Amino acid sequence: MNLHQLYLFYVVAQTLSVGQAAKKLHISQPAVSKQLKQLETTYGVQLLEAQGRGIQLTPFGKTIFQAAQPLFEQAAYIETLLSTSQATVLQLAGTQLALNQVLTPALKLHTQLKVLRLNTTEIIDRLQRHQLDLALLPKKLTCSGYRRFIAAQDHWIFVAAKSYPITAVTLAQLRQLPLIIREPGSTTQAVLTQVLGTNQFEHPLETNDQTTAMQLVRQQQGIYFCAAASVQEQLTAQVLKVLTVTDYQPVNRTLYLYENQDAWHLSRVQACRRQLITTI
Repeated sequence: MNLHQLYLFYVVAQTLSVGQAAKKLHISQPAVSKQLKQLETTYGVQLLEAQGRGIQLTPFGKTIFQAAQPLFEQAAYIETLLSTSQATVLQLAGTQLALNQVLTPALKLHTQLKVLRLNTTEIIDRLQRHQLDLALLPKKLTCSGYRRFIAAQDHWIFVAAKSYPITAVTLAQLRQLPLIIREPGSTTQAVLTQVLGTNQFEHPLETNDQTTAMQLVRQQQGIYFCAAASVQEQLTAQVLKVLTVTDYQPVNRTLYLYENQDAWHLSRVQACRRQLITTI
């Protein structure tokens, strides 16, 4: 049974209005209607029917609503217990760069927030399993039960040590040069592969963290493809330089925040989200 769909039906049955239910749930009206239709189709039943310009429960819909009521009342009670307990910990996952960009000093010290530093593939897997309250990803997804916000924006660039002997290249020339690349499953490697048109590199130095990548760049071990925000301090301090790639049009990088709308402690999740994105 899909409890998310059942809960949507429960809220609609309470209000007898798809529009009011959508507002209460903070999701779109078409999304609510689609989920209700899927619930009815799955079991071959009709739970709602038109009544004038509104809707009403069918006799079977009333039976399901009455059966679901104690379930969700108990869930609300459990949510109250969890929300008032210091044992409740929110889980926020993000790539190392994403967390560095968005995570505020106050939230870094928050004892009720567990921060998980994972790569993009790992985060997507946990989102699909509904194991996260909040997630930061440089990737636009449609993930059931999650609401998406724009957290930050910048672009992808190539950088090298300030003293690196090359200042300008073409993409074809770049494919022959030593590159510092991120691990498989990371967004950085996926975008680099798209930009260069290949996942076969001549002299790659692979690393799974930004700190090691920066060390390799400063040691003139190769050229690094990264988000501009991740190296802004080093560029300002003239430790690194932007490598001019004459036939490369910088690709925009949008960082998204995903918020779990199915969380029983949604009010706490939303409060944390507002601290992460103060402009929303």
